[in-house]
Amino acid sequence: MKTKIAYEEVAKMLNQWYVMIKRHEISQAVSIKYDIENQLPNMEENQDLLLYFNLLDYRHKLLTEEFAASNRLFEDIQHLKADMQSTDDMIEYYFFFFAGMYEFHKKDYTNAINYYKLAENKLRKIPDQIENAEFHYKMAVAYYQIKQNFFSLNHATAALKTFKTHDDYIQKAISSEMILGANKLDLFRFDEAEKHYKQALKDAMQIENNTASPARS
Repeated sequence: MKTKIAYEEVAKMLNQWYVMIKRHEISQAVSIKYDIENQLPNMEENQDLLLYFNLLDYRHKLLTEEFAASNRLFEDIQHLKADMQSTDDMIEYYFFFFAGMYEFHKKDYTNAINYYKLAENKLRKIPDQIENAEFHYKMAVAYYQIKQNFFSLNHATAALKTFKTHDDYIQKAISSEMILGANKLDLFRFDEAEKHYKQALKDAMQIENNTASPARS
């Protein structure tokens, strides 16, 4: 009889998968997902972990622009969660956070913000700087869409503060600079907006230069 893989091992792989998704490292995310799918049939039964996998798969499909499939999957996730008696804070957070992304994709920005706020209640119990920054960035973008510029600025500033201290998330720092610039442009704060756009361009050029540089031994 084949030994079941401990759910802690699969949970570790799921967390690695989500890190690659957040970094927009598509090829690595696809590779880890393939490995996880091969391991799932041999995993100890755990409904929370299955829900976590489906939530991350939804996020993965958004990353790879499989929008029709992602919408169908999220509807299935809603049914799966409704059948469960309880879930932990992390799973609850991801459910509400990804529900917000689902509504955002449908261009229902107000409802997206409502879900993000529900996620925020659970996020307080998750001591993860990057997850907090990711949350603030999504809030900033949603508030920008409904022209709540000052709320958007506050969240974008919080996101940037964290992202710029993590080299692996420089792309997210650039996106945060861009949303800050867009908000300040709307508020006619042209000089400040220009500074954000220039910083975003500088960081983007640095990434390009690093990519183009030959590897050192």
